[in-house]
Amino acid sequence: MRKGGFLLVFMLVNIALLAQNEEKTTKVYGGITTRTMGTFNRGELTDYHITVSYANVGVEQRVTPWLSFSAQVNGLLNYGLDGLLRVDPTTNSGPIYEANLWTPVWMEGSTHFELPILSANLNFNEHQIKVGRFLVNTPLINTEGWPFPGAASEGVYYQFKPLEKKFSLQAYALTRIAPRFSARFENIGNSIGRGGLGFEVDGDLSNYLGNVDSDFQLVLNANFEVSDHLSFDLWEFYTDNVMNNFIIEPTISFASDLRLKLMYLQQHKVNNGGNDDEELTYVVSDQSSYFGARLEKDFGVHSIQLNASRITDQGRLQLPRDWGVEPFYSFQRRTRMEGLQDATEVMVKWQRTWANDEASFRWYASASRGWFPFPGDAEKNKYRTASSAHIDNAFKFTSKRWVKGLGAELYMAYRFLAEDINEDYRYLINRADFFHIDFLVSYSF
Repeated sequence: MRKGGFLLVFMLVNIALLAQNEEKTTKVYGGITTRTMGTFNRGELTDYHITVSYANVGVEQRVTPWLSFSAQVNGLLNYGLDGLLRVDPTTNSGPIYEANLWTPVWMEGSTHFELPILSANLNFNEHQIKVGRFLVNTPLINTEGWPFPGAASEGVYYQFKPLEKKFSLQAYALTRIAPRFSARFENIGNSIGRGGLGFEVDGDLSNYLGNVDSDFQLVLNANFEVSDHLSFDLWEFYTDNVMNNFIIEPTISFASDLRLKLMYLQQHKVNNGGNDDEELTYVVSDQSSYFGARLEKDFGVHSIQLNASRITDQGRLQLPRDWGVEPFYSFQRRTRMEGLQDATEVMVKWQRTWANDEASFRWYASASRGWFPFPGDAEKNKYRTASSAHIDNAFKFTSKRWVKGLGAELYMAYRFLAEDINEDYRYLINRADFFHIDFLVSYSF
């Protein structure tokens, strides 16, 4: 039996033995979502679509005031892959966004399951500890709105959060991660590359999947509230034998409704970036850096953001897509800056949230413009991402009375090509000049 199997058995046995404790309390939660997604490319380039349903059921069992256990099971069902398995004859490309929902390379049949949470949780007032499998919420490893959470990790978590002091500390020691594209727990090195490999600096397809030598991930975070108007978040991410990422993020509150956030991320290659062979390694640049700024203003139920992102010409910045969404301030759904060098993007976002006795509502719209290296310059552009203008909007409804927990969301986006690609449609399909739609109906309890 694998090491992970012993852990699962141990957790289940302990839950069974302690279930009779008089102080126990049980919380059961879950939900189900049906989702239809489609990408409609320009002209005769191939379109893609898929419909899936996914669900999760979880339980939290407290057995003493300081000890509890958590478990969660996720499942995924597809309704046919005809719209997903197409290959465009002009570019020999397949889907990008739809394949994130169901990846036939890693999934078989029409259903797939994952056990992302199975942990023992210890709570001693200011100190919290988790051991086992749990979801991670950090800038670089985090949950995303796909069927399986890329933040499902195995290891140990510790948090120190004084009740009256404006300071907190948290740390993770992780040995395995389940990439959101496959739902299989892998060691740290093998979890990188499940969601798309991109290209090496010489233009050849990357070949690091399964060849990255990394056994653990260490994460350290400290948050300081210097005053009512200034706070700092510090993050350190050390990926064994691959890379080290340091993030500093100050937040300045000019008033309760006006905030300025800044972010600086510095990445350094560790050893040879994952493999001694340059053709098999993950991180290729010795170092790279990112600067971001966000100005946010609230107007009652409205809010508006102005965002700017800059990846310098220092090196190609790489963050595994398998671990969740990127932290860059100009991030929009279906967009990425990861894998670029010498890239700039600006974005504005408006949002309105409101509620009544019947339901709650959220509506947002955003628009961005990116200036990226030419997509044929593999040294600076890992995923052949063309410069573009991206607009999107989403409307979300959640019932509070009629059927409590019932919700629906409609997301639509269009991306305009903003540079001359010499009519090389490999740089266009799923990357620019396309319309994208995502419709979800969900129920949670």
